[in-house]
Parts: sequence; structure tokens; C-alpha cells
Amino acid sequence: MSKVTENYTITNIGATLVKAIMQSNPVTGFVQTIYDEYACKQWQQRREKWEETLEKEFQELKDDMDFSKIQTISNFAQILANAAQGAMCDLEEDKVKLYINVVINALKKEKINDTKTHIFLNMLRNFTLLHIKMLQFFNSIERKSGKSSAHTLGIRENDQTWHEIVQQCNPELFKDKALYHIVYDDLVNQKMLKDSYVSYTTNSKTYPAKQTTILADEFLEFISK
Repeated sequence: MSKVTENYTITNIGATLVKAIMQSNPVTGFVQTIYDEYACKQWQQRREKWEETLEKEFQELKDDMDFSKIQTISNFAQILANAAQGAMCDLEEDKVKLYINVVINALKKEKINDTKTHIFLNMLRNFTLLHIKMLQFFNSIERKSGKSSAHTLGIRENDQTWHEIVQQCNPELFKDKALYHIVYDDLVNQKMLKDSYVSYTTNSKTYPAKQTTILADEFLEFISK
């Protein structure tokens, strides 16, 4: 018997033994049952949701987009596959539409930077909805008729004071204060938020200023419809 055949036989015997042990052991047998009856079913449900939502979005855009571009985008298949995998594996089901937005944006742009696409898809998988909501909040703030005083512009203020301003403007982010600070620090460390606190005052009220970096702005554009 050749070494390759011998190894193949040993592997098969090992797999058969493991399967037999799992079937005979009530605990591992129960785990297998859970996987067969629930995990596979939920995976299929998530896949169906992905496909249905993607088809619905494409139907809405059929008159505004040139789907023939698919043939000219060399990495479109990889983007589609990675987005689909992310949507089906992500713990937060509400992120499905964000993955679909990635696919749509891939069609809208003739040239896609492969490196940034890879990085942004990884970010989308790793970020929670709280990460994304926080980025959207700091990205959407616009200074209108307000002014920044010398002691606030580009200078790190007292943490408590500045985050209290954020809390007043968007209490939703502060449902869990500990989580807020973990996510905020994470975004700063990943160069998505500036590490200096900037605020502005208008009509005697203080607001946090736009805090997202250029990289964060590009990421939000990447996942937005």
C-alpha cells in the first residue's frame, strides 16, 4: 500500500470512528442534532433573505444602472461572494442591507481599489451597528452659523464634558455608556475618528463637530445606498 493510500485509509477510519463516537455519545449527538435541525435551517433562512433583498434592490435600480458593467469589473465576483458570506455569517441581521449596498456601489464605480475594498469589507464584518451608527452621527454633523472658540478648536477637552455634549445631542448612542466608550475608543484607534475633541457653539448651545476622518468618510460612502 502506498503512503498516500495508507494516509487516506487512516483518515477515513479516523473520520468513521469520530462519527460513531458522536452518534453514540448523548452530548455530542445532541450538538449534532442542534446543528442539523437549527443551524442549517437558520443559515438557509439568512441566505434566502440575502437573495430576496438583493433581487428587490436590483429591481428598484434596473432603470438607473447599467448591469452590463458586471462583465467589465474583474473583481465583482469576489466582492459579491465576500459580501454574501458576510451577510449570512454576521451576528447582526440588520447589516444585510449594508452588504448589499457594497455590491451596488461596486456596480456604480467603474474602478474599485482592491485594497480598500478588502479593508472596508473586513471593517464591515468587524464593526457592530453601534460602530456604524456612531460614525454616521459624527459624519453628519455640520457647522452652520456656529463658531469654535480657541479653547475648543482642535484641543482635547475634558473627556466627561465633551462626551456629555455628545450624549445630549444623541442619547441613543448612550443607551449603554460602557459600550459607547469601548466603541468610540475602537474607532479612534482604527483612525476612523479624530483623536482630538472639537465642538462649536451656536445660539448659546454647544454641539460636537464633525469628527470622522477621510478614511471613515470613504467607508461610509462604500456601505451607503
